[in-house]
Amino acid sequence: MKKNIYENFLVNREEANIDEIQKLLTFSNNLGSETFFYKEPFYKKGDENALIEDYKLQKLGFDFFKTEKGKIVFEKLRIKIKTIKDLRNLLRKYSETFLETDIFDIKQFLLNIKQIFNLFPISQIPLFEINTTEYIDDLLNKIDGTHPYEPTFTIYKNSSVKMTELVEILERFENEKIKIEKEIEDKYKELNISFSNPKIILKDDKIKIQLIKKEDFEILEETSSYIKVKLKANEDLIKIYEKLDEINNEIYKEKLKICGRISQFIKEKKEEILLSFELIGKIDSYLTKIDFAFKINGIIPEIYNDKFQIKNGRNIILEKYVESEKMKYLPINIEMDKGTTILTGSNMGGKTCALKTIAQIAYLVHSGLMLPAEKVVIPLFNGIYISRTSSSSIKEGLSSFGYELVSIKPFFENLDNSYLFLLDEPASGTNPIEGKAIVKAMAKRFSQSNSFAIISTHYDGISEGIRCRKYCIIGFTKENLERISQYLSNEEDLPLFQLHQFIDHSLVELFTESEVPKNAITLLKLFKFKNDFIENCIDNLKNP
Repeated sequence: MKKNIYENFLVNREEANIDEIQKLLTFSNNLGSETFFYKEPFYKKGDENALIEDYKLQKLGFDFFKTEKGKIVFEKLRIKIKTIKDLRNLLRKYSETFLETDIFDIKQFLLNIKQIFNLFPISQIPLFEINTTEYIDDLLNKIDGTHPYEPTFTIYKNSSVKMTELVEILERFENEKIKIEKEIEDKYKELNISFSNPKIILKDDKIKIQLIKKEDFEILEETSSYIKVKLKANEDLIKIYEKLDEINNEIYKEKLKICGRISQFIKEKKEEILLSFELIGKIDSYLTKIDFAFKINGIIPEIYNDKFQIKNGRNIILEKYVESEKMKYLPINIEMDKGTTILTGSNMGGKTCALKTIAQIAYLVHSGLMLPAEKVVIPLFNGIYISRTSSSSIKEGLSSFGYELVSIKPFFENLDNSYLFLLDEPASGTNPIEGKAIVKAMAKRFSQSNSFAIISTHYDGISEGIRCRKYCIIGFTKENLERISQYLSNEEDLPLFQLHQFIDHSLVELFTESEVPKNAITLLKLFKFKNDFIENCIDNLKNP
């Protein structure tokens, strides 16, 4: 989720659908995404107090913005934040003078952030210090003392004494220019020609051709059938044009002086303006986190060092997919202690999905986001390791077992550093005898460590002699087996995903040692393998 120095905090992060979750974070401005991903903390072990304060602040916003008034303020804030133009590079690269267009952009920014700061319910949600915005009114008046709160900016006639004089001279010569041009144009009313519009005259029109006197006209184009002409300025008009150019140059120089003076005012408040950009990013990030909480019906976790509990925890990506298939999504319930937790259950029972959900929820906590659950009690970790699906190790040129060893080794050798391990059938890529020995040794080592580890496995007896908690996915119930019988009598094949309707994915805690459920034969029947093959498999089980 975060892209700061803890980007690799979750090993095999794609297994928890983190990139998909990230798409649910809809920032109004790049300032917000920059703040969330690069500036705000990614919490880890030791940051408990800071995370608790972060969640307290989110709770205030969650409660306020869900009210009718709050919803209106929320939408207004998000719309206004979208209008913020990122001018930080302009301010940082400032040398001498901002141009008139630059000052316009800066004024627009100040007007927009004034509205945002006024809209934000700072009295209910103390997200930032209000005194950091006090400079805005003073600077707006220095930038544009005539219309400080109008969404426009120009150098006015009264911006300086010299500007007033120059504009008055300019207006006088403009009027003189208009007068002389009109006198010349009136001489040729029959041609309907003006200084601003050249005229095409057909050579067959002898009367109009005769009216064209060389001293008053300039030929722009001539063909065998027509000529294109424009009026030519006389000596008096040429002198006025030259004077107008001269005055406009003086006005430009005076505008630069005025812009320089305004630029100095802006420069004096540069740090305050840059801080305002940070505050906009902070507000946008905050509103995005609240929006995410609304989308997932999120809750705030309880942070404890030695307890990890999830009540009705939901994998928001899987939940969306399951519901799109018109099926019922079952949340997970699990409680773990420091050390080892063993998870067993049927194939297709949902062990892998349970581990992904736990990883997802744990990672959201460290990102400082609310959680899709009814209740979560969780410690902070220094890293999360979740097994990667075997197919994805091919590109490394390793077997699934080889990749597993390489990726887990740095964590496994430092178990007292408070990690969370979510191991999906570890050592299943090697022979069963060695695999079981390795998993049992891992379970024992985890049970003596300062980390939390959940191991899903098909090996029997892993928890013997080890202090750990044990869970089993219910899988095929008696009721579901009866439904399966009805399905087996039906010749129509169901889509693979629909077969999950026959499986209870709920977790139940075990308090005695028991065999791992073995339902492979049931699955062969579900997938409608031929009876002679299934019977052969059953015989092999009886006579190993």
